[in-house]
Amino acid sequence: MAININMFRGKEEVSQDILRYCRNKHDRLNVISYFYNTATIFLTTIFYYLNNNKSIVYITNEVEGKIEILNYINKEKYIYLKDSSQEVKGKMIICNYNRALYLGNRYDLIIFDDLGYMPLQDKKSIERILIRLCNDSGIAISYSIEPVFLKDDNIYFPMNKNKTPLIEPRVITTRININEDLPLAAYEYLTWAISLNRRTIIYVPDKIKVLNIYSYMDKLKRKLTENIYYHIKDKKDKTYIKKFLSSNNSILITDDYDEFHEDLNNINVMVFFADDKIYDYKTLVYITSKVERAESLERGEVIFLCKEETQDIHKAKFIMRELNRKAWEEGFLKF
Repeated sequence: MAININMFRGKEEVSQDILRYCRNKHDRLNVISYFYNTATIFLTTIFYYLNNNKSIVYITNEVEGKIEILNYINKEKYIYLKDSSQEVKGKMIICNYNRALYLGNRYDLIIFDDLGYMPLQDKKSIERILIRLCNDSGIAISYSIEPVFLKDDNIYFPMNKNKTPLIEPRVITTRININEDLPLAAYEYLTWAISLNRRTIIYVPDKIKVLNIYSYMDKLKRKLTENIYYHIKDKKDKTYIKKFLSSNNSILITDDYDEFHEDLNNINVMVFFADDKIYDYKTLVYITSKVERAESLERGEVIFLCKEETQDIHKAKFIMRELNRKAWEEGFLKF
């Protein structure tokens, strides 16, 4: 799709491009960005369809109270479908992927927002549900980190709130058994981060590894920082998270990828065992994107610690690098 590039390109230009694309009756569109980026770029198109009495489905796995676009749409114009609720003619349908599987009608506009939550579906699953719900003259839009429709047009939106390049992960490889000891390169990195009063979240695959890592890092408190904590997923007790948030130069070891606080400043992220099979490329991009949510203007870092660089690590790096390339080429960056 040809894009008319001005000196600077932003959210409004992307919004207008999406609307223009839909009004020209193309049937498939990829909108490509990073996790947690705003979905308000679709509002212009959604309002156009609502004002013309067109049917809409918006699919997202976010809980109802966290769906960003609902802050801008009149409650009388949409219905959020829960497991037992029924489709209502004349209203915009909003639901999660599992509920969308049981929708019986076909629609004029279907948007699948894959970027506001921990990734759950692969590309094929997203493509299938979009095509199934789209009527013969309808438009299907995927909002994801990569093209879902491989032979169709792409609109890129790689812009963060500071209009700076997105964080790209760095890889540290080691032969050390990370379950038992901290590699020197990782130790030096943590020492550097602590000297700058930066917080570091260390993500690991499971609760056993949380305890393993904490066990030997607890012995390093005098050398690193006294503020080393851990949190295990699904534990209701948030005491250690609160201590982590209230401390400078602190470290949190966790297997909970969803636990995050948008007001957290001076944050670095490390992924231990990044070559573990639990980390597919979408999960790695999701974790990398967390740094973009922090309010601080200072750039954080993301480190993947592993024995060897896997295909998923390579693909995650490529996706973030490609988003930055598009940001440069299409005028999203402002200095």
